Amino acid sequence: MADRFESALRGALMEANLSQYRDVLESAESIPPAFSPRYRRECARMLSDPLGWMKRKLRPLWKTALRNVACILLASLIALGTLMAASPTVRAAVLNWLREFRDNFAIYRTDGGVSYDTAPAWRPGWLPEDGWSLDTVAPRNGAVEWHFERGQSRLTFYCSYVGNREGIFNESILNSDTETARMPAVVHGRPADYYEGEVNCFLVWQDEANTLFGLSADGVTGREVMERIAESVHAASKASAAYELEIPDGWEKLNGKQIGGVGRENLRRNADGERIAFQYAQDPPCPFRVPPGTPEEVSVNGLSAQFWNEEQDRPSDPVGHIIVNGEIVEGELTEVDGAPMAQIETGGVTVTFGDGPQRRYATLTWTDPDTNTAFHIRGPLDKEALIEIAERVRRIQ
Repeated sequence: MADRFESALRGALMEANLSQYRDVLESAESIPPAFSPRYRRECARMLSDPLGWMKRKLRPLWKTALRNVACILLASLIALGTLMAASPTVRAAVLNWLREFRDNFAIYRTDGGVSYDTAPAWRPGWLPEDGWSLDTVAPRNGAVEWHFERGQSRLTFYCSYVGNREGIFNESILNSDTETARMPAVVHGRPADYYEGEVNCFLVWQDEANTLFGLSADGVTGREVMERIAESVHAASKASAAYELEIPDGWEKLNGKQIGGVGRENLRRNADGERIAFQYAQDPPCPFRVPPGTPEEVSVNGLSAQFWNEEQDRPSDPVGHIIVNGEIVEGELTEVDGAPMAQIETGGVTVTFGDGPQRRYATLTWTDPDTNTAFHIRGPLDKEALIEIAERVRRIQ
C-alpha cells in the first residue's frame, strides 16, 4: 500500500513540474549530451573487460588502500636506494656506517652504538678446517682484534664496541682495486660488504646494536666461507671476565688493556730491558700459538699449566770484514758468550760485532675453568721466574 502511494505521489509531482515549466522546456534548444573524459575512460574500461571491471568495483576499499600504500613504499625504497648509492651521508644514516675509499683502502666509520658497562665477549665460534691457533689479541679503546694463524694462512677478527666512540675498520685488497672488488653479502639477514682479490679478502657487517665487525683473511677465500665465520660470531658463554697482572718488583708496565673478555699487557725489566708479553682470551675458538714440541706439565696457582723452554735459532756467522773509507778491513772471527762474533782493529780501535749471544724464550699457558679463559705468557725467563709472574694474575671482573 505504501509503495503504491509513493509511486502515485512521485508521478503527481512530475506532472506538476511539467505543467509549470512546459513553456521553458519547449523553447530551449536541443543540446547534445557532453560526457567528461573520466566517464569516457571508465566506459572504455568496462567495454574492454566487463568482468574485470566488475571485480574491481566489487573489491573492498581496504584492499585498494593497501595496494596504494604498497606502491608508495616501493617507490620510496627505489628512491632511497638511488640516494644511498649516490650519497655516503644517506648511506651512513640508513646503515649507520660511512664507507669511503682512500689510497686503495676501504674505510668504515660508525658511531651511536650501545654503551656497555661490561662489553660482550664477541669471538668467532667456527674456523675453516683444523689446525688454527690464536697468535695474539689486541684490545684497545672501544675495539679488539683477534689474530689467528694456520701455516701460511692468516685470519683477523675485528670488533668495535662503539658506545660514545667512533668505530673504524679499514682494509685493502692487495694487487687490485679495492673499490671495484666490493660485492654484496648478508650476515644474519643484514646487509654486509665483501671484498675479494687474488691474495686476500675481507668482510664488514653490523649487528642490531650497531656493533661494527670486520673479518680479514690471507689464504682463506670465498664469500660463503667468510659469511659462515661471520655468522658464527657470538658472545662468550659466560659473563665477560677481566684479569690484571700485578707488576713484580723491578718491572714496569709498558701498556695494557682489557675489553670484551680479552686482555694484553707488556712488561719490561728495569735492570736489563728484557720484556715479557701476557695475554688472555675468554672462550677462544682455538688454543694460543705455542712452540713445537712436548711441554712440561707445571702448576699455576693450583691449575694445570704447560711450559715450553724454546731456543732461538743460532745466530748466523758474521762477515769477517768491514768497509772503512771505501777500503775493506779484514778481521778475525771469534766467540762471545757462545755466539759467533767478528773483531776488527782499525785506527787503534777494536770493533766487535755480530748477532750477540743466544737467548732462550719460555712460554707458559694455562686455563681458568671458572670462566673458560686461556692465558699465555712469553719472555726470556726461566721456568721458576715465569711461573712466579703468572701467579700474580688476578681476576678484576
